[in-house]
Amino acid sequence: MIGATVALFVFTWYAFSAPGGYEDLVFEALGLWILLGGVWLTWLITELTRPRLRVSSRTARRLAHFPVFVLLMGLATGLHAPLWLGFFVSRPAMDNVAHAVMNGKRKPSTIHWIGIYRVDTAWSDGSGEFGFTVKGTADSDYAYMEHGFVYSEPGLNRAEWREDLPKQMSGHWYRYVEQCCGA
Repeated sequence: MIGATVALFVFTWYAFSAPGGYEDLVFEALGLWILLGGVWLTWLITELTRPRLRVSSRTARRLAHFPVFVLLMGLATGLHAPLWLGFFVSRPAMDNVAHAVMNGKRKPSTIHWIGIYRVDTAWSDGSGEFGFTVKGTADSDYAYMEHGFVYSEPGLNRAEWREDLPKQMSGHWYRYVEQCCGA
């Protein structure tokens, strides 16, 4: 049970490492947490209803790990820790690609991976901005939305971004949601 919980923790961390999360993986992780929670609850009831004087400390430790991991994962996703870790791990590659594209050494259409992120679309407006959407982050339930990052050399001109509302990550990097007219 502990091994499955740790594996699910790592899987969930990856699912939330992209801006907005990888849509399919987030739902899979949620389903797996619910399933594992059911297994844990069954195990807990079984252990607590066994006829004995008291629950051993070893059993209590084994039973306590799941709620601790749920709490840690909830806290980590609430604070966007997987996103920040993914961003900082990928930041050197993101900087290199942004400068290469803006200096004309690389075409945005040739970019498929940047750091840990698989690129759906990449672009440059030629005036010091470069951006890319992360493949797998599209949310098509209500309105088509893709999540990504944008690098802005002179500082982001928020007037041009309307409802997309980029949020500054670090330096010249922003995360944003690209919204469109419906799926």
